[in-house]
Amino acid sequence: MISFLHIATDEKFINAAHYIFEKAFPKSNKFVILTSKYNKKLKHVTPTDNMSFIGMTKKGLRKVVKLTNDYDCILLHGIHAMNSYIFLKAKDKNKFVGVFWGAELYKRPVFMGYDIYGDDTRKVLSQINGQSKLELIKQKIKALVYGKIDNVIPVKKTMAQLKYFASINPVSFNYFVNRNVINKECKLIPFTYFPLEFILKDVGGVEISGNNILLGNSASATNNHIEAFELLNKFNLEDRKVITPLSYGNAKYAELIDRKGTNCLNSNFQSLRDFLSLSEYNNIKKSCGIVMMNHKRPEGVGNLIASLYLGAKVYLNKSNFAYTYFKELGIILFSIEEDFTPENMDALSNLKESEIENNKRVLEKKFSEKVVVENLHDSVMNYFS
Repeated sequence: MISFLHIATDEKFINAAHYIFEKAFPKSNKFVILTSKYNKKLKHVTPTDNMSFIGMTKKGLRKVVKLTNDYDCILLHGIHAMNSYIFLKAKDKNKFVGVFWGAELYKRPVFMGYDIYGDDTRKVLSQINGQSKLELIKQKIKALVYGKIDNVIPVKKTMAQLKYFASINPVSFNYFVNRNVINKECKLIPFTYFPLEFILKDVGGVEISGNNILLGNSASATNNHIEAFELLNKFNLEDRKVITPLSYGNAKYAELIDRKGTNCLNSNFQSLRDFLSLSEYNNIKKSCGIVMMNHKRPEGVGNLIASLYLGAKVYLNKSNFAYTYFKELGIILFSIEEDFTPENMDALSNLKESEIENNKRVLEKKFSEKVVVENLHDSVMNYFS
């Protein structure tokens, strides 16, 4: 039986990882959660009997490095600086699997090769990114605690040396292989944190039927809200609301987008600044027949899958790898650049029932729990048995 060591931080994906791997490889998993030295209170991860919590200090990281010797397969959940340090110090690098999150590469031009921000978003980003005294203090503390490991160099080395990479999206994987960011000999293991049963378990019988527009998923500049506002302003939105979630992310950016959305779209704009209960958010989502995500990188994929399954008409930026991937699967979705134009008479029309049923069939075939678990199990057994 293969033994698995999962190295992660307190992030919302980890409960899903625990769920899926226990389904695929029952009682064979050990999770090490790296915790902050200054704040050990968990925000996302639900503790289980097969979890240990180790502080993100040099002593703690050395302890984890030593622990990797005792397992057959080590999964790095996120290829950030901490996990990269562990990988580079480990004796046997051939048994590591990097689970790709996104920000490790997408937010760094050295990896991405193109800018993920629109021109207007880039301008406002430079205005609000001035470092406060508190941010400078935090950086100094990080330098003292972690030394020089919190930078792009170890991430770059790790990406180049990993023999196995776990991701659901071969489009992004192949892109980074072609850019020589990922080793050309690296093997892709199909894996997602988002099987349908997991991401829809609390949704209930929500079916999207309203004609409002859900714009973006957070108060992050990667949403490119400003460019989306300018495009939406060209339409006669009538009584539609452009509902824009801003309840988490950058507070300064949220305030700026709230003002700009109101100035540009007037009464059609509605921001979500407060955290809502799931039932409240589902009621809002139900009113949004159209979902517009102006990211130039994959982001909020779980929400995207849920929206498609529930019947939303989804518009994505064509440079987003998720657009190409979902189109190749046979999902009916649309590009912001080509399809969301005033000349398109159907731009603000909801999906037809036949299109909704098509998307459900495709998603069930690819993202059902049974399929996700079987693909993960078979690929891992093929490489590690």
